[in-house]
Parts: sequence; C-alpha cells; structure tokens
Amino acid sequence: MLNSRDINLLRSDVGKNCRIFLDNCQKVGLPVLITQTVRDNEYQAYLYAQGRTRPGKIVTNQKTPTFHSNKAGLAFDFCKNVKGHEYDDPAFFKKCADIAKRLGFSWGGDWKTFKDNPHIQWDDNGKYTSSMILQGKYPRSMPTRGQVTQKMTKDTAKSILKKEAKLSDATITYLDSYRYGDDLIVKLANAIASKS
Repeated sequence: MLNSRDINLLRSDVGKNCRIFLDNCQKVGLPVLITQTVRDNEYQAYLYAQGRTRPGKIVTNQKTPTFHSNKAGLAFDFCKNVKGHEYDDPAFFKKCADIAKRLGFSWGGDWKTFKDNPHIQWDDNGKYTSSMILQGKYPRSMPTRGQVTQKMTKDTAKSILKKEAKLSDATITYLDSYRYGDDLIVKLANAIASKS
C-alpha cells in the first residue's frame, strides 16, 4: 500500500511548483505541511471504504486514484502545520489556495460538489478531468511561474518615495491623508521600484 507525502514522487514539473508554493506560503507566514502526494490503488480503496464499510467520515468519491495516482503525480494535499488546528481555519486554506492558483494550480475548495479545501492539483486550468487521467491522458508540463511577490508594506513604500522620488515627509503625509492614501502610496512606490 502506497500513501506518500514525498514531493519527489510528484511529476517533476508539479513537484517544482509545489516547492515554490511552499516557499511562497512560508514568505507570507502561512505554516503549510504537505500531507499527501501520491497513492496507489490499494490505498485509494482503503480511503473509499471510509464512511462506507469502515468507520469515519467519507473522504473521497473515487474508487481509483486519479490526480493523486502514483502513475500521474499531479496533486498534493496540505494542512496548517499547527497541532490541533490542522483543518479548522478556512481563511488559511483560502490564502494558500490563492497562492497556488497564481502558480497555475486548481483548488479543491472551488469545486461545486464535495469541496476539498486541502487539495491542490495540476489539471491545466480544468482541461483535464479525473476520467481523462484514468484513461492515461495527462496534462502538458506545468509552467514554472516563479515566486509570488509579497505585497509591499506602506512603510517600505514611504521609504522608496523618499529615497527614489525625493518626496518630502510633508508630501508623503499629505498623500497619506488622502482618502485612498495607503493604496496610492503603495502604487506610486511599486511604479517607481519597477522602473529601477
């Protein structure tokens, strides 16, 4: 029975993007733990029995592994790496999913039925289904989208405006008092930083 959380067992392009996902989550303070990468038919049957012929809550409707299959290696599951609070923070999963989706992954929390918040998969923007994976039809190689940049803080933006745009403290204070001051200051600083 194979039930692994080893990122190295994912298809190489998916594994590379999984590592970028982990790195980006860490940079914004999201404590992510990968709980599963690939599984074989025997372990999938074990999961399928849960809530049906074995005690527990139903966790899957698939009798045979698809995106998690050890033949495909296109999906991983994760949790919040905080003991006792692994799955009880919907906002955590949403924030992580936003990072994963910017990298090109699909999120199980967006599914219309049987939402699966801890699930991330590469299906080439929904072009590949479970039935296609079962037929051995796999998506193209996943592009590496690189690091997701962190949002600039207002203090960093003010520093850039002082140093690069040579704005005075009085001018920055005036901009800050404007109705959309925070947003304006950050947008100006991003524009200046992108030109340097």
